[in-house]
Amino acid sequence: MDLIVQKIGIIKNEMTHLWNALIVVIGGTLGLFLVPYSLKTLSLIIIGIVMFFLLVNAYILRRNILFELLSQMNKEETWTVH
Repeated sequence: MDLIVQKIGIIKNEMTHLWNALIVVIGGTLGLFLVPYSLKTLSLIIIGIVMFFLLVNAYILRRNILFELLSQMNKEETWTVH
């Protein structure tokens, strides 16, 4: 039980880091739309868009793992609401 709680904490921490990275990438990519276009700017915009999808994918994977751990935790112990 304690191992599952520790894994949940680790996954939640990773999800927070991914979310923060996602916000930074979105902000940087949108900021690049405001500058005059060049080959360098367009390549950075494309890299930003690719990074966005990679980070969203990693976040969704962690979310699925978190749900699996929570369901495993519910199987081990019955939760009661007070």
